[in-house]
Amino acid sequence: MSILHIEVPSFTSIHEVDSFIAQSLDIQLDEDGVDVKRLEGRFWNESVLYRRLRLLKQIYGQNPAVDKRFDSNRQAHLRRINENRDTIPRDSHMENGSHIRIHAQAFEYGFSAINNANSRCFGGGRIVRFLDLGCSPGGFSSWLLKNNPGVEGVGITLPDERSQFPLQIDPAFLTIGKYQVRYADIIDIVSVSPGDGALPIIESKHSLRQPYDLVIAGAFPTMQDSTPWGYRTQLLVAQVFLIIANTAPGGSAIVLIKTKPILLHLDIIGLLRQAFDSISAHKAGKLHAVRSSCYLVCRGFHASAEEIERMAGKLRYALQWLGEKALAMSSETGGSSTAGYNFLLSADSPEQVFDTNDRFVLNLLRPVWKSQYDAIHTDLAKVLVAEYGATAGSVATHSGTDEPKQRRVRTKRGKRA
Repeated sequence: MSILHIEVPSFTSIHEVDSFIAQSLDIQLDEDGVDVKRLEGRFWNESVLYRRLRLLKQIYGQNPAVDKRFDSNRQAHLRRINENRDTIPRDSHMENGSHIRIHAQAFEYGFSAINNANSRCFGGGRIVRFLDLGCSPGGFSSWLLKNNPGVEGVGITLPDERSQFPLQIDPAFLTIGKYQVRYADIIDIVSVSPGDGALPIIESKHSLRQPYDLVIAGAFPTMQDSTPWGYRTQLLVAQVFLIIANTAPGGSAIVLIKTKPILLHLDIIGLLRQAFDSISAHKAGKLHAVRSSCYLVCRGFHASAEEIERMAGKLRYALQWLGEKALAMSSETGGSSTAGYNFLLSADSPEQVFDTNDRFVLNLLRPVWKSQYDAIHTDLAKVLVAEYGATAGSVATHSGTDEPKQRRVRTKRGKRA
């Protein structure tokens, strides 16, 4: 997918990394073609910050010590999960292992960071009903339950045998009926909605067919070696459908989304812009700080009944297409197929989607690109210190500006123009 082809040498200090990045910033990429390549080219050419991040990610990802540590952490997590599953009953909702509790607390702290970045709009009794899609390990739900007296919540998570993050919810909230857990696959929920034109409404025991003040769409495939593009996209589109169908007028949604240049994500953000008054992008504190993802905070849901039906039609078609074609393509190629990457929700042409949303998304993602860059830079410095000694952590100074500068021009084949 990437059109960035730069030879990256081995580095023994973060100073060398900084110098290499600074020397590579004047490269300009072609923007020919209306697809993910053109989108990455636009982001690269318009944002020095994106260039820094893109180069640093390539260096970080090619460091063997980084890859080894990620794999080691993944295996350790899976081992602890399996050990706890053998001893804890399914309906306890609380694991004994400190590792599991710490993981849930990280999500709770992450939601607190999101709340603080949005004028603390999700606490102090401001949320009366919330829906948490992909609620495990329970940190987001726990924060809302603790900080909104009288709140009612519904959480949806995979059955235990498929979940890699056991649910951590204080049993007291379950006992008094403030929180309900449904074990189901979100894609299945949307797929089996009754009636061809029915909206996928998620009901609670106490409030039938009432919308939610806040819908959290945080489900994502976890701890898997390779997840087919079609499944990941289906999961995102299904959650957007549930947001449109279940958010109350004036309500909010929080959506986990990739920060990579993907045309469909531009289209999804464009749809959310039509449904909400405002959208901002945030990292959840230190949670997944080095990863290419962020949480979109969408506030002020205002879509009319007619607009909801129009959006629902697009989302139904998208899910049908993904179910019939994209998954098959991914399975045939081991999940590596890019044949569906230019699939769009809207009837607009790729040019229209691109030109309508790229500037908005570029500005939207700048803060999270900066946060990710800082997190990767700090971690890479630690890795290099561990490998080469204390002097490897000496940092080179650089400008944090995001203004385009004079650049050499490089075509996709690597030739100078």
